[in-house]
Amino acid sequence: MQQLDWSDLKFLLAVRRARSLAGAAVMLRVDATTVSRRLRRLERQLAAPLVERTRDGNLHLTSLGEDAADRAEAFEQQIDRLSTLGQGPQTGVSGVVRLTAAPMLINRVLIPQAGQLIARHPSLELQLEPDIRNLSLIRREADIAIRLGRPQDGGLKVQARKLGAFEHAVYCAREGSADAWIGYRDGMRELPQSDWMERHVRQSGQAFCPMRVGEIEGAVEAIAAGLGRSLLPCLIGDADPRLMRVQGAWAAQEVLREVWMLVHRDIAQLARTTAVRDWIQAVLDLRQRPDAEKSMPRQE
Repeated sequence: MQQLDWSDLKFLLAVRRARSLAGAAVMLRVDATTVSRRLRRLERQLAAPLVERTRDGNLHLTSLGEDAADRAEAFEQQIDRLSTLGQGPQTGVSGVVRLTAAPMLINRVLIPQAGQLIARHPSLELQLEPDIRNLSLIRREADIAIRLGRPQDGGLKVQARKLGAFEHAVYCAREGSADAWIGYRDGMRELPQSDWMERHVRQSGQAFCPMRVGEIEGAVEAIAAGLGRSLLPCLIGDADPRLMRVQGAWAAQEVLREVWMLVHRDIAQLARTTAVRDWIQAVLDLRQRPDAEKSMPRQE
């Protein structure tokens, strides 16, 4: 067997994490042809296939490919640890961290506060993946995940930390709003805020807007457009100057959604992972402070 080149193994790791040649190419800042060529060279060196394409078009690693990627990842972690020896905590944070969360958390909570993380750790690259799906840390689709609800997967390979719980309230547009409710489409009715509205509207004899949304971002924009009212996390609704709370008969204090942060145990102690985890915790702590500025309520 020929001696393996670490730079080739990085391409295998990227394919496992991205599950496609195009995604791996973006991650490594090369073209897909280069990724394919480096994979073929690695397969020749090992005299066995490392990846296979499934019916859905994604690439999956063979058993040998998974074993090789596991070993490459362990080596990558050792390199990361060595790179921080003898350096201060600020200069030692470098590399890529892939963070996945619901779009509303990334777009409305984390991105506005990302400047402080970038300024503190200029050698760190944070790759954000807004997705309503629960991307897998086990399959290395992401390094850190923020989940709305207690995690049900990962087992011993994933560290989970509860970050808090999002309170909810009913919001309408400041500039005038219809009385209809902005509900969620089929397939999203199990969400706590959707379940609360379905029960409340049915019991009170009120009506839903004929347009339904698929996620919180859509609900925010529908409210701001004056199409109706809806139940939102307070840290989202209170921060949007176009919205105001509707209190009184529409209070929904019983709706709480736990917020959890997950990270794969193999990378949990890396300097870059720790830096991003601490930043996430600080941002959410700030946004959930009891003395945070609240929007003035409209009474019913």
